[in-house]
Amino acid sequence: MVQPKYRLFSSSEWIFILTGLAVAVPLIFFHLGHLPLRIWDEARLAINGYEMLQNHRWLVTTFEGAPDLWNTKPPLLIWLQVLSMKCFGIHEVAFRLPSALAVFLTCVLFYVFLRSYLKDFRLGFVQNMVLLTTTGLFTWHGGKNGDYDALLMLLCSAYCLSFFLFLEKGRLANGRGTAYIYGFYLFLSLALLTKSSAALFFLPGLLLYTLLSRQLLSLLKNRHVYIGLLIPVVSVGGYYICRELAEPGYLQAVWANEFGGRFMTVIEGHRERPWFYVRNLYATRFSFWFFMAFGGAVFGLCGSDRRIYRLTLFTVVLSGVYLLLISLARTKCLWYDIPLYPFLSVLTAVFICLIFDVLKKKVGVWTACVFLFCLLTPAVLRIYSIGYIPRETSGWEADTHVKTRYLRDMCRHPETMASGRSYAVVDDAYHAHHLFYIYLLRDNGFPIRLTRREDLQAGDIVLCDRPETADFLKQTFETELLLKDGALEVYDLEAATAACPSDRSE
Repeated sequence: MVQPKYRLFSSSEWIFILTGLAVAVPLIFFHLGHLPLRIWDEARLAINGYEMLQNHRWLVTTFEGAPDLWNTKPPLLIWLQVLSMKCFGIHEVAFRLPSALAVFLTCVLFYVFLRSYLKDFRLGFVQNMVLLTTTGLFTWHGGKNGDYDALLMLLCSAYCLSFFLFLEKGRLANGRGTAYIYGFYLFLSLALLTKSSAALFFLPGLLLYTLLSRQLLSLLKNRHVYIGLLIPVVSVGGYYICRELAEPGYLQAVWANEFGGRFMTVIEGHRERPWFYVRNLYATRFSFWFFMAFGGAVFGLCGSDRRIYRLTLFTVVLSGVYLLLISLARTKCLWYDIPLYPFLSVLTAVFICLIFDVLKKKVGVWTACVFLFCLLTPAVLRIYSIGYIPRETSGWEADTHVKTRYLRDMCRHPETMASGRSYAVVDDAYHAHHLFYIYLLRDNGFPIRLTRREDLQAGDIVLCDRPETADFLKQTFETELLLKDGALEVYDLEAATAACPSDRSE
């Protein structure tokens, strides 16, 4: 008798998998280079990565050649970005690719986990669709930006799920689930090496869930819990010690900026009300699914399926404690809720799948599939209109990046630059988003510098975006306006006037 061939996925599951890939791949990976580098964190990381690629100082991140004590986070993401730029070239797509891959791998992680734990692929598919249609995942610091938060989301999810599976094995004292506790410590270490103290915010929730599931005593008796501690102690502790030895003063900067500063004080003006994150989740960042997540929490905790109950309890405790902690912190940034999205998506998926099962029993599977299609399609269309092609979210952002876009276009089309002329970018403020492109233009042999307006010279072609700078140029030089694009003005400084400040000083 011929044995039937083993199939990893059924034909119906293949349909769901291919549908998920058709939604996820274009949304996550297309148009990564549409926007130039964004001011603040993304641009800072780009400079850190570029300079590391050039100077080969893998331990100490630098900014303009000096050790960077403003961005004090460990360099795991920067290492990945450097590797990507080494493989694919120095441009925005390569720089942002690790974050995009982190979003994709988060989807894979939860699909595999939910499919294997519940023996049903539908919950994994729906969770992926909910996560991918979450507005906050494709705005500032999200999956199409070269920031820490997408990678942090992946690694925090991985260590939380590893811990959950470790507890689910049940017989901890007999060594069951040993691989999962080491996975927990490994992913926790990687999360700490990504964004330092931000990786710790899920730990209180894990402890509370352990207490509620009455497994704390078994946990404390397991020797692998203590052996596994060596992984973060050696890797994370070793990094901080080596960095301090290489550049004394680093640990003090870390304490002021991360462990003590952000939770206890307001950093960089990020002062918000305690309900800041709840309001944002409801209003914009998780708005399409907000109330369904509450429904999933209620239905999952009241249902008869014990696996669904434990998964729901775990997700509710984890999400609730994390949300409470970031709400209590004095420094509140918009993107701190990103690691929550996968777990809120699980609760939403529980609600949707329970409705699906009821419809399947009452009116048939095709009607249930039509319900699922009608629910998910508007969400997919909406997120494609928002996140498929990234856009600046405000007039301030558009004005801030107008000079950056011009510099990016100069890098892409160097033939538009005036041959043999020296370019000057006037910027007395924060300039990381300009400096990356200035580095690239210099590498290609174009004379361009970042300077103060007082140091300009006749013959320069000047990029400025402030009215006071333009007024200074007109008063000091004979100028020709070459381009005006919003706030950006490009001038050709033909000659110094008789009233030039340098002449008067002489």
